[in-house]
Amino acid sequence: MTGPPRRRSPERPDPPRRSGVPAGRRTPAKGSGERRSGGKATAEPPKKNAAKTAGKSAGKTAGTSAPGRDAAGRRRRRWIVVGTLAGAVLVGWVVLGSPLLEVTRIEVVGAIGGREPAVRRASGVHAGDALALVWPGRVSGRVEGLPWVSRARVRRSWPHTVRITVEPRVPVGRVTVPGPSGAPPHYLVVDRTGQVLWSADQQPGAIPELQGAADLARPGGHIAPRVLARAAGALTPDLATRAASVAIDDGSLVVQVADGPQVRFGRPVGVATKSRVAAAVLATLGDALPTYLDVSVPSSPVSG
Repeated sequence: MTGPPRRRSPERPDPPRRSGVPAGRRTPAKGSGERRSGGKATAEPPKKNAAKTAGKSAGKTAGTSAPGRDAAGRRRRRWIVVGTLAGAVLVGWVVLGSPLLEVTRIEVVGAIGGREPAVRRASGVHAGDALALVWPGRVSGRVEGLPWVSRARVRRSWPHTVRITVEPRVPVGRVTVPGPSGAPPHYLVVDRTGQVLWSADQQPGAIPELQGAADLARPGGHIAPRVLARAAGALTPDLATRAASVAIDDGSLVVQVADGPQVRFGRPVGVATKSRVAAAVLATLGDALPTYLDVSVPSSPVSG
């Protein structure tokens, strides 16, 4: 006995086809690793990580190019060093060894009595020296070592000239030194500090004789007593040019006027003031000159 006939299930309709894709075929999903070949879907090997691949590639590139860059940098540094040294050598030669910057002229300004050669010798600067090696401070110090120089200034004038300007000490008196065994005397010229500036064989003019100096010295030294030189240096110019001698007599300063009176100053203090009074009185006397003029009390001069 047969049972009731089986009921067939209704067939499901096929899903709608996509445009361009044949029925019965399916399109591989993105990222599924499949690709189509001859109408069949085949599995595609997974792609390598892009970042990992790029990193390895960059590492290889860096590994192969870094030594080249280092070598180029070393060569460039070597050339820079060589160029710098060559430039320094060239500059040094131009400044120190080239005739383009050597001394060819030494100018001396302010020297008295034809003493320019003495200044040049004392400076230690010679023609042909490198001008860059002439140190003004050192040169001025050597020149100021001359007894008659009060101050010296040195200036380099590029490219070839050294200019030395001296300020001489001012002579205020002379000391007569007798010669041995009747030989002619010589004379020491001194400034207001009593320093001996130079020695002369001929009697210097326009400065008085300092009488009574006990200690005589070579140029650069000092006479004694120095008060003689200080007093002579304090005289006014009009009296100093007329004075024949300056002396200390029993502690009093006496100035002998050439072809004129003896001027008595008393103690050697306030010499400048007393000198002005004496010059004014002498100017009023005219040709009737007295034997002496006493200005020890400047406010009450006495003549006789």
